[in-house]
Amino acid sequence: MTDRLGRRFHPYALAIALALPGIAWAEGNKVEVMADVVLASNNGNKVEPPALEEAKKFFEAKNVKYSSWQSLSQRRLSLEPKKTAEVPLPNGKKAQFTLESVANDVATVKVTVAPTTLTLQLGREGNLYVDGGQHQGGQVFVMISPALKPAGK
Repeated sequence: MTDRLGRRFHPYALAIALALPGIAWAEGNKVEVMADVVLASNNGNKVEPPALEEAKKFFEAKNVKYSSWQSLSQRRLSLEPKKTAEVPLPNGKKAQFTLESVANDVATVKVTVAPTTLTLQLGREGNLYVDGGQHQGGQVFVMISPALKPAGK
């Protein structure tokens, strides 16, 4: 358990699935997603890029408040059924993503940040936020969103 801002929660309990209607962008058996690695902290009050303001507000609504949000990296992942894609995290961990299925307009994705594995659902809109652990006095999150435009277009 972690005590942060007067609230106690399991560090991986913040994997928040926002599954909205619509299919994740898919072509054949592949689903294209963006994986943004973000550092949230209370060191300063910079939100860079400004698009992270949405994540900041989302977490504030859950009573998890960080004053600074910084994008560390961004990767486009082409997820294929039962194949694992990895994203390195700045704290030495890695986030692993495996497409389990696409059904009823929703992609089911297994996400592992050792020692925790979650199964989440992603639609055409919205983001998934996965806790990647502590780093430099803050918290690393992997923000997963559908990549709605084909690669190279």
